[in-house]
Amino acid sequence: EDGIRDDLVTGVQTCALPILFRDNIETIVDMTRAVGMPLVLCTMPSNVRDWPPSRSGGGFVYSDTSYANVLREMHRGLQAGASERVRDASRALLADRSDDALAMYYLGKAQWALSEGEEAAQWLQRAKESDPFPFRALDELNDIVRAQRGRDGVFVVDIDAEFKRAAEGGLPGLELFADNCHPRSEEHTSELQSPDH
Repeated sequence: EDGIRDDLVTGVQTCALPILFRDNIETIVDMTRAVGMPLVLCTMPSNVRDWPPSRSGGGFVYSDTSYANVLREMHRGLQAGASERVRDASRALLADRSDDALAMYYLGKAQWALSEGEEAAQWLQRAKESDPFPFRALDELNDIVRAQRGRDGVFVVDIDAEFKRAAEGGLPGLELFADNCHPRSEEHTSELQSPDH
């Protein structure tokens, strides 16, 4: 049957998400084109700096008491301003579990607090992209939207780029978002440009 696909995507099948998304975008473009309707597609911004991944990845679970304790200590360390200790603990954890999205996140947060902006940005972005149960838009999905630019009758508004442009260090956080992906009120996002920008 033709139409929008709504296959269930679980953490194990997260790699299928871009395929489903691309198929659905293509279907929407074809449907609007068939009736002569212009289409506006928008990229999806998200809170990169201040929202942790929903899971760690690599099959590690919260029921592993020693692992949970390490994560708890890193969280407390950031709250206490012990950023160097958190940075070192995150690096040690990543040496054993290189795909651990939460360790990447804590490393990025510690580096951000230590004014190691470039490295922080890399780790925080990698943490978002490594989340096995993503509740924030993956870069690959936004790239699929951007790839539609220039197609007949399709207009792309790169909201993700505007949020990154407005954010300190190009890393949107709680100054622009109320949570993982929902923008704050107008007063907090007034530095964003209009779609005409």
